Amino acid sequence: MKNGLEIQEFFVEGSNQRASHVLLHIAEPITQTEKDKGYFFAIIEVSGSYSEQISQLQQIVDDIEIKYYDEENTNIDNYFESVLQEINQQSHNILQYKDSTVSALVGIIQKRHLILAYHGSPNAYLFFAGKEGLRSTEIIDREETENTGQLFSSVVEGDMKDDDYLYVATPSVTGHFSPDRVRKIIQNRATKQGAMHIQKVLENLQDEKSFGGIVFHTPKTQLEVKRYRNTQADDIGSQESMDDLLNTTRNTADTLSPSLLKNIKDKINSSFRKNKDNTNLDKKIIKKTSRGVTTHGNIETNFRNNKKDKNQKLSEKLLVLIGKVLVFIFTGIFFVFKKVLTTILSWISNIFYLITNKSGKRTIIADRFITALNERRERVRNVSMISKILFIALILLAVIFLSSIVYIKIKENKEAKIAQYENMLQTINDKKDDAEAKLLYGEDSKALEILDEAKLMINNLSQNTDEEKTKYNELITSINEILNKLQKMNNVETEIIADFNNSKPSDPLQKIINIGDDIFAYSEKDKNMYKVNIISKDIETKNHENQTNLQTATTPKEEDKIIFLSKDNSVFEYTKLTGSLSKKDIGFPSDNANITNIAIYNRKLYSLSPSTEQIYKHSQTQTGYDRGTAWITQKSSSLSKAISIAIDGDVFVLTSDAKILHFYGGQEKAFEIQGVHPELKNPTEIWTYADSDYLYLLDPENKRIVLLDKDGNFIEQFTSSEWKKPNNMLVDEDNKVVYVLDDNKIYKFSTK
Repeated sequence: MKNGLEIQEFFVEGSNQRASHVLLHIAEPITQTEKDKGYFFAIIEVSGSYSEQISQLQQIVDDIEIKYYDEENTNIDNYFESVLQEINQQSHNILQYKDSTVSALVGIIQKRHLILAYHGSPNAYLFFAGKEGLRSTEIIDREETENTGQLFSSVVEGDMKDDDYLYVATPSVTGHFSPDRVRKIIQNRATKQGAMHIQKVLENLQDEKSFGGIVFHTPKTQLEVKRYRNTQADDIGSQESMDDLLNTTRNTADTLSPSLLKNIKDKINSSFRKNKDNTNLDKKIIKKTSRGVTTHGNIETNFRNNKKDKNQKLSEKLLVLIGKVLVFIFTGIFFVFKKVLTTILSWISNIFYLITNKSGKRTIIADRFITALNERRERVRNVSMISKILFIALILLAVIFLSSIVYIKIKENKEAKIAQYENMLQTINDKKDDAEAKLLYGEDSKALEILDEAKLMINNLSQNTDEEKTKYNELITSINEILNKLQKMNNVETEIIADFNNSKPSDPLQKIINIGDDIFAYSEKDKNMYKVNIISKDIETKNHENQTNLQTATTPKEEDKIIFLSKDNSVFEYTKLTGSLSKKDIGFPSDNANITNIAIYNRKLYSLSPSTEQIYKHSQTQTGYDRGTAWITQKSSSLSKAISIAIDGDVFVLTSDAKILHFYGGQEKAFEIQGVHPELKNPTEIWTYADSDYLYLLDPENKRIVLLDKDGNFIEQFTSSEWKKPNNMLVDEDNKVVYVLDDNKIYKFSTK
C-alpha cells in the first residue's frame, strides 16, 4: 500500500515589508531517518516587523528544523514538543517589539500523524469528506487564553485520514479567502491547481501586505490486492479522522496551553450521535454478487423493495426518454449542418469550375444549372392555381404577421420612451418648483442640491427632435435663472476701454496697473508697456527693454508712482514726472527669497515670498527700500502656495488652492470662505484696501469676480458673456468700477 502526501504552497510578497512580512518554510526529508520523522513546516506573519526580529524568527525556524532532524535523537515520540520547549525558553524577546504582531504556526506531518504548535491568529483548517462534499472545521481554538510571554504556547495533535486536506495560512489571507471559499476551491480543483489559483488571485490584488499558505492532501490509499472492506470502519472515514484529531489535543509539560477545539468537538460528537441511527439505516450489509464484486453502503446493494423498484423504473424510463430526445435533436442539428455545408461546398466547387473552366467543366455545370432552373420552372407551371394562391396568401400572411409584430414592438418602445420622457419632464419641473420654494425660505444649500440634481436629469434628456431641443433649452434657461438668483450671479454689461491687439504685443498681456487716469498693460516677455487713458482711451506704447521680466506691480493710495517687480526680485519705479522706469534698491533677509507679489500700504512695501513662507516689510530709503524684516511672527498654515497679497491694515494672502490666509499684527487668524457656488477654481488675484468693506477675488476658470465680506461670507459675483479667461483686474471702489484684462482687451463694468 502506498501512502502519499501532496504538499502545495502559495506565497505572494507585498509592497510594504514593514506592514507585513511572511516567512514560509517546508523541509522535505531526504535520509531514511528524516523520512521516519516526517515533514517539518512553518508559516509566520509579522505585522509592523523589524529587520532584526525577522532575522531572529528565521533563525528560530532553522533551529527547530536542525534540532528535530538531529540523527542522534532517535526517540520520535514527544521529541517535537521538547524542541518547542527549548525554543520557548530562548525566544521571549521576539514578542517584545513595540507595535509588532506575530502570528506563527509550526508543525510536522509524520506519515499521517499531525502535530501543530502556534502563536497569535494563524489560519488552520481541516477539510474532510462529508455526504455532500468536503466539510471544514478550524483546528485552532481562538477563544483560548494565550500565554503572551511564550512563542509557542499551544499544540494540536492528531491523525489525518484518506482524502483529508490540511490548510494553513497567514491571517491576512482570510480577508480575501474565507474558509468556505478555500473549501470550494480544494473540492473543485486538484491540490496544485487550487494553490496556484489562490496565489494568482492574491498576486492580482497588488496589496502592500504579504500572503502565504500551504495545502496538505492525503490521497486515498491505492490497493495492491483486492480485499473486502470493513463497511462500518470505512463508512466512518474522515469523521473518525476528525474525532481522532480533536481527541488528541493536549498540553506540553511546561509551556503548552489547555486543550483546543473543545466546543467544536462537542458539537461534532453531538451531531454524530444525533444522526447515528439514520446513518446506520443508510449502511447496507456487505453482499457478494455473482460476478464477485463487493457492493455496500449508498453506492450499490442487491436489496430493492417494491416501491423503490417502481420508482427506479419510472426514473429509468424518464432518463431513456430524455436521452432519445437529445439524440434526436443532435442528430437533426447534425444533418442540417451537413446539408448546409454540402450545399456551400457544392456552390463553391461550381463557381470555381465556372471561373477556371478546369477540365472543360464550365459547359457541363452551366447546362446542369439551366436544366435545374427549367425543372423548377416546370414544377411551378404544373402547380394548380389554388396551390399558387394559397402559397402567395401564406407568404402575405407571414409578411403581415411579422410586420405586425415589428410594428407593435416599435410602437411599444416609442410609447415607453415618450412616457419616460414625460416622467422626466415632470420630475424636473417638480424639482425646479421645490428649489424655488427652498430659496424663498432661505434654505440655499438645499435648493442648490436640488438644482444640481435637476440639471443632471436635464443633461440626460433626449434631443432628437426640434421640439425636444426647444424644451431642453427652456429647462436649462429656467434652471440657470434660479441658479443665478441662488449664486447671486450678475451678468454685467461691459465697455471696452482699450483693445491692444492692434498694437500687436509680442506676448499676451497678463497684468494691468493704474496711476491716476492712466492704466498700464504689460507682460513678462513683451519689451513694451501699453498705456491707455481711461477718459480719452488713447493708447501709447512705452519701451522698457532694459527692465525685463516684469511680473507684478502695485500703486500706493496716493497714486504718485508705480512700483514694478521683476522675476529676479528687482524693483523699478515709474512716476508721471519721469515717464519711464528707474531701478530702485531693495534687499531681503533671506538669500532664498523668491518674491512673487508686492503691495504698498502706508508707504511701506510688503513682499510675498512663498519659498521662505514669509512676508517681508520694507521701509523707504533715499535710493529705494531697505532690506526688510520678517513680518509674520506666528502662523499655522503654509504659504508655499501663496500667489497674491492684499492689505487693509490686516494682510490677506490668496493661495493657488483657493484658500485665503488672514494675518493681523503678524499672527494668523482663522478665516474660511463660505457660500461661494460654484466653488473657487484656481483663483489668481485678491484685492482690498482700508476704506473697502469687501474682498475681490479673480477666478479666471469660471470667468468671474467674486465679492466676499472680510469675514469670508459670500456677497455676490460678476461675470460677462464677452470674457474668455480674464488675466487681471483693477478695482476703483470709490467710483464703483472694476477694470478687467482679457484677451489683450481692457473691459470696464460698474458694481452698482
